[in-house]
Amino acid sequence: MTTQNKVERYNWLPIADGPQLKTIPVSRLKVDHSYQRSEVFEQAVLEIARNFDWAKFGAISVVDRNGELYVTDGQQRLAAVLRRGDVDRVPCVVTRSIGISHEAEVFIGINTNRKVVNSYDKYRAGLTAGNLIYVMAEQIVASRGLRVHPETTPKHVAFPTLLLRTVRQNPEECARCIDLQREAIGPNEALHNYVHKGLFYIATNQKTGDIHTHGQTLFRQGGLPMMLNAIRGAAIEIGNASVSERICAVGILQVVNKSRKRSKVTL
Repeated sequence: MTTQNKVERYNWLPIADGPQLKTIPVSRLKVDHSYQRSEVFEQAVLEIARNFDWAKFGAISVVDRNGELYVTDGQQRLAAVLRRGDVDRVPCVVTRSIGISHEAEVFIGINTNRKVVNSYDKYRAGLTAGNLIYVMAEQIVASRGLRVHPETTPKHVAFPTLLLRTVRQNPEECARCIDLQREAIGPNEALHNYVHKGLFYIATNQKTGDIHTHGQTLFRQGGLPMMLNAIRGAAIEIGNASVSERICAVGILQVVNKSRKRSKVTL
């Protein structure tokens, strides 16, 4: 079956004029906020501007509306080069606009069909790139016979984003909290992100006591199920739908300090 026959048989939309790859002055590029996001993510813009790399920048998607050029994908990248001030022209893939409603459909189509890179793929890419934080995280988990993987088993770490964040803040404490959690939950449970968040928060904010001396206490008090119940209870009590680091810490401390009149660990 030829390509033409397929188009006719399945009633596919015909392909319009092909795109053109052009290098365009940034001063000519416009954003139509009737369908584009009204605000860019400032942190993302600064990250692109600070660590500008043509290979990562790629090409901005643009439509030509009667000679005026409107961005349909790449608003944050455009904002980043404008923030820098030393990039005058950027590569663009330019297609012809057949009206603002078509442009809006293009914007929706690009963002609907785009597959978000998951945290595990990002982790592997960071390792391949030799990023120091990723390499340090990998050394921590590998030296403990663990692997970053979405499957929740005792041999896997299923929270790469949190792992990287705690490594970036304090790699030694991150490693100690992984060891502490293993002691607190036993060898047959999978490491849990709530417990890692809570233990790390306690370890880096404790005012009295030392959480690292209470691994066996946590295990005897019920281990992972008891800590998770306490964390969820703390979230309900505080009325916070998102389980923050502090809420995780409060829940774990309730288990640690249960029936203890002295030598309590406090924040």
